Amino acid sequence: MNRSIRRRTLAWLGLAAVALASPVKAQKFPEKPISLLVGFTPGGAADTV
Repeated sequence: MNRSIRRRTLAWLGLAAVALASPVKAQKFPEKPISLLVGFTPGGAADTV
């Protein structure tokens, strides 16, 4: 009896989580260009690795 109540509760919690998460939309990322700063010179020892 306790297992069926626990399963039912978990099922309802799962459905609620899915229902509440569906309106969330992803943002357009990145909105501006990304620049990478590399602290090593080109052609150095880091390039051979």
